[in-house]
Amino acid sequence: MKLINHDWGFHLRLLRQHKGKTQEDIEHSSEISQTCITKLENGKTRFQDYHLLKIAIGFDIPVSHLVYYLENGKFDTSAAEIEAKQAANLIELKNVLSHSQGLIAQLEENYERLIKAGEKDKLSEFNDLLKHLP
Repeated sequence: MKLINHDWGFHLRLLRQHKGKTQEDIEHSSEISQTCITKLENGKTRFQDYHLLKIAIGFDIPVSHLVYYLENGKFDTSAAEIEAKQAANLIELKNVLSHSQGLIAQLEENYERLIKAGEKDKLSEFNDLLKHLP
């Protein structure tokens, strides 16, 4: 399937320059010749499905993101923002989990010390505290 849009070539050049890549870089990462990339950017060659696939691979982005960029001259920020928020939430969740695991380890150590020390009155206070944890 051949796709025609005169802005696509211009937008491809903008994307390449924005990413700091040369035509040679794209040639190596996408396996599309520099000559073909030049023709695509200048509107002398029509985009075909395999061009989109290989260029997306070359930029390490999904084909849908590439097509959106070629159509609009910008990325779909709503999808990018959602992905960024999900990544930030995942990092925060990992940090909370790591911190919680550290607290659990400290609780277990303190519990063992109380048992070894034979401090039964403090042990009952400790058990009451543990009942209130989620």
